[in-house]
Parts: sequence; C-alpha cells; structure tokens
Amino acid sequence: MRLLNTGTYEVGEPEYPITQRYAILSHRWHAKEISYQHLESAEKIAESINLPHFAKIQSACAKAASLGFQWLWIDTCCINKQDNAELTESLNSMYKWYRQASECLIYLSDVDHTVAKGPTPFAVAAADESELRESQWFTRGWTLQELLACQTARFYDVNWDEIGTKDTLAPDLQRITHIEAGYLDHRKNLQLASIATKLSWACDRITTRPEDKIYSLVGLFDVYLPIQYGEGLKKAFCRLQLELLTTPDEYLFAWTLPGPSWEPPPGYDSDEYGLLAPSIECFGKSGGVTHVNKENYRPRSAAGYSMVQTGVMFAVPTIEFEKKEWNWYTISGLFVPPATIPLLAYAERRRNKFGFPLTLNCWNVNNGRVGAPVRIWIRKGDESSHFAVWRRFRCDEWILGTQAARWRRSGPVTELAVAQP
Repeated sequence: MRLLNTGTYEVGEPEYPITQRYAILSHRWHAKEISYQHLESAEKIAESINLPHFAKIQSACAKAASLGFQWLWIDTCCINKQDNAELTESLNSMYKWYRQASECLIYLSDVDHTVAKGPTPFAVAAADESELRESQWFTRGWTLQELLACQTARFYDVNWDEIGTKDTLAPDLQRITHIEAGYLDHRKNLQLASIATKLSWACDRITTRPEDKIYSLVGLFDVYLPIQYGEGLKKAFCRLQLELLTTPDEYLFAWTLPGPSWEPPPGYDSDEYGLLAPSIECFGKSGGVTHVNKENYRPRSAAGYSMVQTGVMFAVPTIEFEKKEWNWYTISGLFVPPATIPLLAYAERRRNKFGFPLTLNCWNVNNGRVGAPVRIWIRKGDESSHFAVWRRFRCDEWILGTQAARWRRSGPVTELAVAQP
C-alpha cells in the first residue's frame, strides 16, 4: 500500500505499519486526475504541481495535515494502474484500506455549503439534505463501499468547508442512501445485512466502466474477484454470484425481474430464468430481505450450493417436496377407472406447468410485515439422464407466506437441479 506524504506530495510506503495512522480520500473522479505517474519522482511532482487538477491533491493534503495526518491515501495517485497485478490487488483491498483508515475525507465537488450555515448540521438539516441529494457522489459505485467501510468520516464541500461528520449526518445519509443508520455508524455489524440487501444498495449506482459496478462490491462481501476489464457487466456479476453461491445463504435467490424491458434468453418464457439473477438491477426490491429465525430454518445440504452442467443444485426438505410431488398418475389405476387416467395425466401436466412455491431461508420485512418468508416459483422442465431439471418461473414476483412452517433442521432433503441459462 502506497501513501501520499501530505507535506511533500511524495508517494511511498511508510516504514511503520499502515495500521497506525493515515487518512483516506473519498471523491468523485473527473476527466483529468493526478495519477501515480505524475508523482513517482520529485521532478514529476515539480512539473505537475501547476496543473489545474493538482488543486484537489493540494487541498486534500492540506486538510489531512491540519487534522494531524502525515500520510494520505488517494485512489487516483496511490495505485499504479499500469500494473495489472497491483491494480487487481488494490481493488480487492480497498474496502480494508478504508476500514483501517483513521479518518475518511469525503469531498463533494458539486456541493457549495456557503449558502446557509448554522451552529450544528442539524440546524440546517433540510438545506443540508437538499444539497447532499444533489451530489453525484451518492450515485457512484465505488463510493458505496467507501461510505460503509470508514469508521469516521467528514464531509466537505467544493470549497473544503466542512458540512458535517458521518455520525451527525447519519439520519440524512439514511434518507439519501436508503441504508439503515445503524450500518452507517457501525452500531450494527454490516455482516448482519443480507446479500440481497447489500445488492439493493448498489443496483442503482453507476460507474464509468461497467465492470466496476461489480468490482466495487467485493469488499462488502469479503470475496476475491480477479479483475478482467472488458468482460462486461453481466459476466462480472455472474462471477460474483458464483463466489457468493459457496455460502449457505439463500438471500442470493431473493430477486425479481427489473421490468417489462426484460428479454428472456433463447428457449425460456418471458417470466423464466434460473436461481441466479441475470443482472444486479433485479435486487432493486430486495432491501427488506433479512435473516430467517433459526426455529423456522429449513434443512439444506451442508455443502451449500453448487453448479452442475444443468444448473444449480438446490436441496428441498423431502417432506415439503413430497407434498408437492404427489403423483396421481402413477397410482391412479388403483383407485379410479382406467378411462379417467388420460384426464388425470392431463391434470398432472398442468400441475407441473404451474409448479409450486419454494420457500427460501430468508424473510422480507417491507411494509411492516415481520417474519414473512420469501417464496419463489419453480416447475419441472426437461428430464436429464439422472434427475428432473426444474426451472424458476414467475420471476417478476415473489410471494410472502403468512408464516413459516417449522421443519426439523435434521430432516432429510431432496436435491433438485434448477436450470441456469
């Protein structure tokens, strides 16, 4: 980890451990920024110091120095982006670096706070919120993890006048970002937020490079993802989901299709897809998805979930599966005249078409409904040589149960393969 000396503007690695004291800058990139190459030598610094876009570096260093920091980390100039190995390591470590920083300076270059000032941020809460809402900093992808990771933070406007701190502005930040204040001020452990909730925070944010919308989330989920610019947003999101699939959490399946503009893959109906979402925008309505009470936990495979050639293997409690899979056609000859068997076979095909709701190990607490289990729809699709392949359908909705049935956690399970495009 390289750090910027706030007095000399030299970039280097301090001799003492970085966990001691350093400040870190969070900001929105512009067309021209000072890079590592501008500061890699004293001569380069002397040449760059008169550039118009060097002013942000000078002001950030001056502000950090006034707070007692000799070292400052800035993403534009402390990473050698020409080194792919360093870039990958840095992007995967940024969340940790923001979390370890003693202070985060958040610079809102499009906010001018000189209009109305009061003795405290709360004295001008309405004006503050209006200004903050206008800042594009809150729409960017990378700033999400920076806001959540830093322990303490100060917000500054375009003139480097302080707007407030992360703690004092927490209620306003909650209204702007839709992130619970407890996660912002670290009164609640961020690990308690479900995968679906975290993805909902990020789904509307934008990045210059489409893949960065996914790469900016690796720290939030504590996963390592090799950086492959050029792969596209869809492939990057697929790789992230495959990393998250190794956990036993089912919040990853609590999503809905984003809207009528959706185009299904070849061979799929307009409301069909797999267990894994086609895009991060599918989690826009998943902000209320939370953990299930342990007494209502449905038994699953201890190994979590895995991808096979046909899709995602998913374990369903056998007692639940057998209730839904009661096959009249195979036993009908024992109870009904043979002439009615074709009608029963037709009914069986219709039942398979409509499928059945699969209850996930997660609840939704939106609209004041506490403890409502999330259920998604699956139906039988093609038969493989070893087992039936199911498909998720009605992906534009989920249903909420009135209560969660209580299954034995040690009960037997039946493995299903749910097709993934």
